[in-house]
Amino acid sequence: RFGWSGKSFRVTNWGMSIQQSSLGGESHPVDVIELEFKETASGIYDWNNGEETLIDLSSNTGLSDPFDIDAPTSIQIVESVFVPSGFKAIAQTKVSWDASLHSFVNGYDVEYKLASDSTYVHHTTTPAITTDIFDLTPGLYDFRVRAKTVLGFVSEWTNHIQELFGLRARPGNPADLTVVTTEGLAHLTWTQSVDVDVIFGGSVEIRHDSDTSTGDWANSVRLAIVGGASTQATVPLRDGHLLIKFVDTTGNKSIVAASVAVSQDSAHNWTTLDTATEEPGFTGAKNNLVVTASKLTLALNGGDVEPAGDYTFIANDIDLGSPRKVRVTPLIDVVTSLVNDLVDSRTDNVDDWPNWDGVEGSECNARVEFRHTPDDPTGAPVWTSWRRLNANIVWAWGLQYRLQVRSTDDDANIEISNLSVMVEEKLAL
Repeated sequence: RFGWSGKSFRVTNWGMSIQQSSLGGESHPVDVIELEFKETASGIYDWNNGEETLIDLSSNTGLSDPFDIDAPTSIQIVESVFVPSGFKAIAQTKVSWDASLHSFVNGYDVEYKLASDSTYVHHTTTPAITTDIFDLTPGLYDFRVRAKTVLGFVSEWTNHIQELFGLRARPGNPADLTVVTTEGLAHLTWTQSVDVDVIFGGSVEIRHDSDTSTGDWANSVRLAIVGGASTQATVPLRDGHLLIKFVDTTGNKSIVAASVAVSQDSAHNWTTLDTATEEPGFTGAKNNLVVTASKLTLALNGGDVEPAGDYTFIANDIDLGSPRKVRVTPLIDVVTSLVNDLVDSRTDNVDDWPNWDGVEGSECNARVEFRHTPDDPTGAPVWTSWRRLNANIVWAWGLQYRLQVRSTDDDANIEISNLSVMVEEKLAL
C-alpha cells in the first residue's frame, strides 16, 4: 500500500534508460522513464496575514495508527453437515466476519467456548475472514474474533453468542414407502433420505406392528436395520404393518414413520398344525420379567426399568409327529410407555416432543427366537442354534421358543399383551 491517495507531488528530476524486460515471455529491451518526486500542495503558495505558523498542508501518510487497531465486525455463524471422504457425517460450524479497517492487520485470532465455561478455546490464527470448526457438541456458544497487526498489536475482541444444534436435529421423515410381497418375503422400497448424516453413517430402522388396521411405531418390534443410504430392503412377511424411520449418526430418528400394510396371503393354502399361546397367564420361566394385569413387562429395580429380560414358553417342546416342511410365525402385540415420565420434568421445547406420551417406541424391543430339530424331540435330538423367528420356513420335527425383551431407557417399559407362535403346513394344490 502507498499509504495515500490523490496526493500532489512535484517532479524534481527525470531521466530515460533502456532496461531488459521479459514481459510477453521473451527478453527484450524497453524504454523506461525514471522520475523523482517531492511532495507538495497547491496551498503552499497562498498567504494571508497572520499565517506565519508553519503548517503541513500535505500529510505524509494516510496509514492507520499502529497502536489503535480497528476490531473486526459482524460475526456470522452457519451450521452444516460435513462428510469427510469415506467417513460418517460430522457437524461443521463456519465462522465468518467483516475485516478490520486497519491498514496493518495481517491475521485474526478466533476463539470459542460454551457459554457456561470460563475458559476460551483458541481455534486458529488466520489471515482469512472465515474458518471452519468441526464436531462441536450442541449447546450455547460464545465465539470471539480479534484482529492482529504485523507489529503484533491486537484489537479488542468482537463477540457473538449463538446456540448450535449440530447433529441434534431430527432427520426428515421417510416417504414413498411401497411393498411387493412374494412367498414369505416383503420387498420394501422408499425414497433415499436427504440428510447426509443419515446417508453417511446413519441407518434405516424397519419395524413390524401386528395390528392389521393401523401401524404404530410405539407398538412395533424391530425387524431389521439397514444402511442409511439404502432405498430398499427385504424382510420376512407377516400380517400387520411394516414401518420405517431414518436414524442419523447420533441416533436421532425421524418424527413420523412411513408405514405400509402387509398380509401373508399367497396362492397356496396353509393349514395350522400347532399354536403355542402364552397369554394371558405367561406362566413360562421368566428372568427380569413380571406379569401385571395379564401383561408381560420388564421388572423394576429401584424404580428403574431392567434393561433386559428373558422368557421361555411354557409350551416349549413342540412335537410335530414327524419331520415336515412348515412355516413358523410369531404373533406378538406390544405397547411401549414411560413409567417415570412427567410433563413438568421435560426440558425440551414442546415442539420437539415426538408425541405427548413422551416415547417413540424404539426404546424397547421384543424378539421371539426359536430353534428346531429334524430328529424326534423325545429322543436325543440335535438342535439348531437359537435364532430370530420372523416367518421362517424350516424342515422340522421338534420346535422350541423363547422371548428376549430389551430396553435402552431405564424409564421405558414394554407391555406384551399377546404372545404366540403358529406352525402351518402348506397344502397341496
